[in-house]
Amino acid sequence: MWWKSDAAPRVGDLCVICGEHTPPGRWPLAHVTAIHPGDDGEVRVVTARTATTTLKGPVAKLVLLSRDTDD
Repeated sequence: MWWKSDAAPRVGDLCVICGEHTPPGRWPLAHVTAIHPGDDGEVRVVTARTATTTLKGPVAKLVLLSRDTDD
């Protein structure tokens, strides 16, 4: 579920960054490099690094890809 903390992004997660003006096939692949939790401890903003740039933006614009379940 989207409101559970285990679904929150973590540093190192692989994701796709949604763009409002680009088709889904052109959304860039990125790694989460930093998380920015709010005063309540919930992560709503992340810093993600793509092949060409580093972006800081809302979690709502990320599509997290599958993560390892070993940890």
